Amino acid sequence: MAKTKRVIMKVRYNDGTVDKFSFNRNEDDVNLTGRFQQAAESNFLVMELEDRLLAIPMHSIRSIQISPKPGKLAPTVMRNVTRIQ
Repeated sequence: MAKTKRVIMKVRYNDGTVDKFSFNRNEDDVNLTGRFQQAAESNFLVMELEDRLLAIPMHSIRSIQISPKPGKLAPTVMRNVTRIQ
């Protein structure tokens, strides 16, 4: 049986506000980056919360940060990048 990891997703909106979400991800789940690419193409980030669905328009999102990063990344992801000031 695959182990699960708790993942934190930070969504920063164009107006500067930030939402944080957490979810469990199977360690062998290689589809996480693919799901985010599909969300960008569909124009909405849709999440199932405890008692409702939340759809956030992608045009209102400045950035999405996932921690820890998935083990397997899509070919379009630039690897081994260092942020500098």
